[in-house]
Amino acid sequence: MIEKVRFDKCCLCISLQFGAYVAAIWFAIWNFYIGGLVIKNKDKPRSVNAYEGSAGIIIGVFYISLGFAALCGIHGIYYKKAGEVKVLTKFAFISLLVYVLFSIIEIILLLNVVGYQKYCRSLNPKHPLYYDYCYPFARWGITFAVGVIFGGYLSIVLRSYSKKLKEQTPNVFVADMTAIMTNTS
Repeated sequence: MIEKVRFDKCCLCISLQFGAYVAAIWFAIWNFYIGGLVIKNKDKPRSVNAYEGSAGIIIGVFYISLGFAALCGIHGIYYKKAGEVKVLTKFAFISLLVYVLFSIIEIILLLNVVGYQKYCRSLNPKHPLYYDYCYPFARWGITFAVGVIFGGYLSIVLRSYSKKLKEQTPNVFVADMTAIMTNTS
């Protein structure tokens, strides 16, 4: 069903190509930022997340590679290369899935910390650093939902532009083979 969702305009009024640029730039910035942040914070002692230690380096490099894929997609959008835009579309979707997966893993890890939070607070309730482990689940849920909706929408915009380019681009291989076949006969 989701394969059938397709837009002719981005945000109902912006050309699909410009919307694809915005989506690709957003994915590049987002993935470079998240990748750098994960690598930078991998060894912080207070970090309670899915990105600790060597896993943080691997995940950070993965996000950065998605950022480079977005840059290649920007190149494809500029030169109207359907194949490069299709690759960007796949990477954008993978980025969204990874975001969902690691957000769920992070929330599971944080749920295990709740008992430890109460223990820490009971030791010294006046010390402000003991409250650093607090995790506002409602705020996380809203941020997560907005991120998934926004990322999903941008992925659909990219896919719509990719399909539009594919329809506009003639199949060069078939055209060349047809010309060769007619010249040899």
